[in-house]
Amino acid sequence: MIQSLFRMAFAINDYRSFKRERLWWFRASRILATTAQSLWRGFKGRSRYRRVYEMATCPDPSKAKNVAFWEKCQADSYPPKRQLGIYAEYTLSGHPITWTERNLTKRHGVFFRDVSFYANTITKRASWEKPKGWTFKDQREYYVLRVQTFWRARAVRKRIRLLVKAQT
Repeated sequence: MIQSLFRMAFAINDYRSFKRERLWWFRASRILATTAQSLWRGFKGRSRYRRVYEMATCPDPSKAKNVAFWEKCQADSYPPKRQLGIYAEYTLSGHPITWTERNLTKRHGVFFRDVSFYANTITKRASWEKPKGWTFKDQREYYVLRVQTFWRARAVRKRIRLLVKAQT
């Protein structure tokens, strides 16, 4: 009788400590997830703002009188971030290699802005919007990443099932 009471007390204590630890892990993972999400949303919001700000301050790339300005921007931003066919994606004020370079680069008295613009490499005409071929390529990369994510999740689920089966 006394032995069963002690066993019951130890079992309850083990259960409570396990539950507390499990809740702590759950809470910590939620805090980490919300912090990461808020940081990401802030980053995306700031980058959208920078893009809108630059679109408002820079001359319109579709007008013929601003071609010289955009050709100079392309020359300053060389080499392009990426190319597809005759189009190239440039970073406004250049693409710095190091963080020190990034912080030192100034444009109109403002620190470097990582805003992209697109240019036809033959005609040197610039544009803020992505060319049609780019959106397809970006969508294809997105779907490739989605398939990889599903495959990796499936592999992890298989491993967890094997681990659970091995413990029982």
